[in-house]
Amino acid sequence: MASFFKGLTMGGTLLAIAACLAPTKGQELDAERLVTQQPPRTIEYRVEPGPARDPRGQINGEYRGTGYYSADDAKSWVWHGKRTTYDEKGQLWISEWYHCGELHGVSSAYSEVGRLLSSTDYIDGKMWGSFSTWYESGSLRYSCQYVGGKKSGLEEWWHPNGSREAKCSWKNGEKDGLDQRWHDNGILLSEVGYKDGKRHGRKAEWNEKGDLISEEHYVEGVLQVK
Repeated sequence: MASFFKGLTMGGTLLAIAACLAPTKGQELDAERLVTQQPPRTIEYRVEPGPARDPRGQINGEYRGTGYYSADDAKSWVWHGKRTTYDEKGQLWISEWYHCGELHGVSSAYSEVGRLLSSTDYIDGKMWGSFSTWYESGSLRYSCQYVGGKKSGLEEWWHPNGSREAKCSWKNGEKDGLDQRWHDNGILLSEVGYKDGKRHGRKAEWNEKGDLISEEHYVEGVLQVK
């Protein structure tokens, strides 16, 4: 999960914590056949050390969940049902639900003290509905609406002090409407208009005192020269 906090702060998307952790083994298997023809088995294994994969920067832990092994290859499987991941201290790290190898249901991540850090809903492997993340303090950090795996609606960020950091409107996975950002003191930092994913309308920036420092105008992505 590349640069989790930075990504959220500057407008990136937290793609499912579970998605970047899910094993690649078994993806080519006939998931429906395994689920309907075999009894489930508990799958447990260690997460190998590697780049930081969650908001707490853990690099190893343990998966515990229900899945289905391939009858032909005992080392291959598909997840089906609830899967939980624990950090190296045994603390719950991630809770998620699968159906025939696809994320399906609520996926949540927790801090070292058990505080909810993120939550999102999946249907057939795609994000649907509201996706939210929180600071360790419990205050809301990020919120976005998804339809069929694409951003659709309002996306918002907040500073640790609770003031708004940014908000942006999306339609079918593309920016459509205003993209606004604020300084820590609540003064508007920038404002850009978008239409179908392209800059459209005014683009302006202000300093921390509220003084306008730059202004441009676009029409369907093309900068208009005076």
